[in-house]
Amino acid sequence: MTTTKLSLSNIPELYDYEDFLSAYLLLGGYALDRSIPMKVDNAGDIFEVDIISHQFLPDRDNKMLIEIKSRGWSIDDIFKVRGWMDYLGIDSGVFICQKKIEEKKFPLWQEDLKRIKISLLYNGKQDPADSKLDMNEVNGAFAIDNSVFPKGALSSIRFAFHAERCMKSKVSQHRKSTHLPGLECLWDYSNDIHDISFKSPTAVSRLHKTFDIFQKYHHLSARLDYEKIHGSFPDAMSCSNFESGRVKGYILADIDYLPVCYSLYLDHLLRMYILQCCVEYIVSPKEYKSEFEKTLQQLNYSSLSNNITTGITYLKNSNCSHFFHYPRLWQLFTYMMGGFLLDDMLTREYELLGKVSGVPIDEVPVALGVFDILFPLENSNWIRNIGYTNIRYLNMMPTQLLGIGANFRRSYYRDDDTEKGESYEALFKKLSGDYTCRNLLKWNQSAYNILSLSKDLIRT
Repeated sequence: MTTTKLSLSNIPELYDYEDFLSAYLLLGGYALDRSIPMKVDNAGDIFEVDIISHQFLPDRDNKMLIEIKSRGWSIDDIFKVRGWMDYLGIDSGVFICQKKIEEKKFPLWQEDLKRIKISLLYNGKQDPADSKLDMNEVNGAFAIDNSVFPKGALSSIRFAFHAERCMKSKVSQHRKSTHLPGLECLWDYSNDIHDISFKSPTAVSRLHKTFDIFQKYHHLSARLDYEKIHGSFPDAMSCSNFESGRVKGYILADIDYLPVCYSLYLDHLLRMYILQCCVEYIVSPKEYKSEFEKTLQQLNYSSLSNNITTGITYLKNSNCSHFFHYPRLWQLFTYMMGGFLLDDMLTREYELLGKVSGVPIDEVPVALGVFDILFPLENSNWIRNIGYTNIRYLNMMPTQLLGIGANFRRSYYRDDDTEKGESYEALFKKLSGDYTCRNLLKWNQSAYNILSLSKDLIRT
């Protein structure tokens, strides 16, 4: 049986275009909040912000609100961005379009919009015959040098964002067809996480929101698994852990496990939000910090508030001199590398992650250890070895994203252009461990299964 190859478009549109620019900015130096909906109770989505980018520096967070249009737009759309900026307290905005309207006026608009702190950028083709988008204006505005992007990294992150959207879409379909209470709860969890930035425009209010969500959806992944097995949806007090032997299924899962895998992904997203709040606190002005510290003292939902205080102290010590890069490092570890490391390539893995994130190679293990401080596990670290393999993976990482990381390694560790083809054969010659290669193949298949649901990918 011939397997269909899934490829990315060089001229992406709609959500695929948002994925492309998100991946490009992440590699280019920016941590991201993506696809942020503004909701009103019983009224659904009013609008959605495509990206809020963060450029964390030792003493500040340079935020930008970014709107992306692959098709038609009007000048009214740009002034809506100005309103969103005011609502969210963000000083700078960027409007990126693939198509120019009224081409003669376009340069005038670009100049005039600077008065309201919005950059209008063209990101289409320079010539109709071009097979790729012109990135010059984006590179200039964001100070990006795409020549240093690692081989296969942009595609890997785009595939990961595709997988995320496909997971959410499939869960939505399953929820509508079954009306299971656990899936309704999972859908609410997804919505609550994705609108944190709108409901909570400051780090203090975001921390409040993340604690509320943590409490509301505690142990949801295990509870969803219980519902899958037994048909009833338990509360968090009566079901706090997976049943014996069940966790392995989510490391080597097929699409039947998708709701639990999506819940595990949302758990991970929430942890990354909390890390980002901690970094924002450290780089914030002094007058802001007293409010943040008061908030921490008031949060008594669980030991998590004490862990956050400990985590902030950890991030401020001399071993974490590049702590302001950690939120982006974790996003790159998640979406580019799939949340795992290959022991046989460990030095190269650290070098790669350090080079792309801006964290020195000696500090990369420190950055990857921050989850152990913020969210300590009993008798284990967050990044652990899988038995009979030479793989270190992030505990409870959904298999769909592990598969994205597997596919990335196949491309990245190809030595030269003589190693053609789509097989893993060249990579496997470099690896050891009885089940290392077998796991990578199973993860790859899981990623393929979810990506095959995407209408944006090219099939050959």
